[in-house]
Amino acid sequence: MSDSELEKARAAKAEAKLLLQGVKETNGIGIGLGIGRKGPRYIVKINFTEAPDIVVPDKINGVEVVVNIVGHIKKRRKE
Repeated sequence: MSDSELEKARAAKAEAKLLLQGVKETNGIGIGLGIGRKGPRYIVKINFTEAPDIVVPDKINGVEVVVNIVGHIKKRRKE
């Protein structure tokens, strides 16, 4: 994976942040690695506490978007 692919993923992440401004169910937006038929690639991963009322695109600027419903994330207690 090249630096230009990473920059493209970063730009897609920034676009996702703009798209999801004000969507209260948004729990996090990040860049990750996805594995597909053509090998590893960068993806934008979006976590929601519950399904949002908006439709999230499958791709942003050519970068695949993966959506997960993760609920509310809490800090773990030390054991």
